[in-house]
Amino acid sequence: MHKKKNNSIAKPSLPDAYTNLLEQIGFFIEYWGFKEVHGQVWACIFLSERPTDANHIIHHLQLSKAAVSLALKDLLHYEVIMEVEKTEPSTRKYISNPNMAEVICNVLREREKQMLTKIVLSAKTLLSTPKEEFQRIHVSKERVQNLKEMTEGAQSLLEQMLDSQQVDLVGLFQLLNLKT
Repeated sequence: MHKKKNNSIAKPSLPDAYTNLLEQIGFFIEYWGFKEVHGQVWACIFLSERPTDANHIIHHLQLSKAAVSLALKDLLHYEVIMEVEKTEPSTRKYISNPNMAEVICNVLREREKQMLTKIVLSAKTLLSTPKEEFQRIHVSKERVQNLKEMTEGAQSLLEQMLDSQQVDLVGLFQLLNLKT
């Protein structure tokens, strides 16, 4: 359960229901490994009737310019939002990426795929450790091998999903040893 923070984004001119929704989306996004501010900034952009600039976000979320700038940079990196216009000196406007499948695939490609690769490499490194070391630390070399193979299976499934933007449920069930 997420603890309520003292720095609530509520602002007298904004309805409580709106600020609560932004906070809840922030909590949800934080649960998935991003920062709460990423979810709040994305939600502010997504819910806006028109392309949104940083000043609008700063006003609605009561965040510093630096915090909003960093969040926008990260969201652009993952292609969660898109820059649609640039007016005046350095006033940029953003919209949310309307293709949610593309957004999810970009995040999976940029984060989870790299994490799985690191796990496989770490397992391979551990597997090269002498047998006596496994015995000394009471770790099963066979289980490390199983973990590496499971992770490679997850990598394969993720690659398949990213290539087709679909999940093969039969493949997933086979990977998890479930009956179809």
